[in-house]
Amino acid sequence: MLGDEDGTKIAEPEVRMSVCISKIWVFGFVGAIALSACRKSEETVQPEPAASLSAAVINSAPPPPKISRNINASCIVGARASSAHPRHPAIHAFDEKPSTAWNEDADGDGTGEWVEVLLKPGTVVHYVEASGGWSAMSNPGNVDLWEHNNSFRIMKVSWDSGQKEISFLRGSDRGTKKRVDIDTETKAIRFSAVEVDRGRFNDLCLDDVLIYGDCPAGETPVATVELAAGTKCPPTRDQACDSDLFVQLATPLPTTPLSYDYPLTQKLLRGNPEFRGTRVVETTRNGRRVMGAIVRNRCVADELIRVADEAMKSNPQASCEPIRVDRTVFVVD
Repeated sequence: MLGDEDGTKIAEPEVRMSVCISKIWVFGFVGAIALSACRKSEETVQPEPAASLSAAVINSAPPPPKISRNINASCIVGARASSAHPRHPAIHAFDEKPSTAWNEDADGDGTGEWVEVLLKPGTVVHYVEASGGWSAMSNPGNVDLWEHNNSFRIMKVSWDSGQKEISFLRGSDRGTKKRVDIDTETKAIRFSAVEVDRGRFNDLCLDDVLIYGDCPAGETPVATVELAAGTKCPPTRDQACDSDLFVQLATPLPTTPLSYDYPLTQKLLRGNPEFRGTRVVETTRNGRRVMGAIVRNRCVADELIRVADEAMKSNPQASCEPIRVDRTVFVVD
């Protein structure tokens, strides 16, 4: 056996000796014929060309490594949590903005609380990278939000078919993201607090989770849908959200009348063809009365968030979740 440069073993060409046994013939030309036949036999046992050996080595090479891409912007359809402060909703853990974070709003230090991202059907997640708290400095105020709030000591990451726990050290893991390999299709990923470390105040936060994988393209691309005059959003329901797509717009004060009709919101939405058919409702979230809109697709949700934030500076957020309607305030006509 011979060894090539990378150590691969290749069989030596086998050298075969052809032995020709010829009878002695009286006529010389018969002996010449026998010698010619002997040489032809030697030619037929030559080894395969070296090219075929090289091809065998090339074909045995491992497949190229799997390439993952960040899918936060393209495959997330919503987020939810066990509890959330109105100014720091669940989606803030997945918006790729270190300046924002999910902040739980339950009694206690946050142990047992969770935040969950919802994904398009058919999404394959290769891995996630999660931080352990809120690492930013506030602006304005320059408050150290890592020291100010609680952080994860042990986080459980769970998906449709599995789970794994990861740990963080409060003294050295500020701003560090821990990787969890998933490598399967899943509809949601939940991040739960098994144990926490205390900050100055007793609130648990999570500022940033990055998701890597792939998801199918939308079933109804915007470019193929006939749009109504004066609009840019398709009239179809979002196929990626299998429940209600809800945009929270306001949290009424405890003294707000139960029959309050939100005149500013009505003025903002009525007459705008982009929002025609949108249902504005009151519901209860985390024990609080909230007002928002059930919209037909992500395009409308994004436009509503933009318009409402410019007019009311209310930092509205969208989520994909079943909504229990306490009352319908109005339907945009």
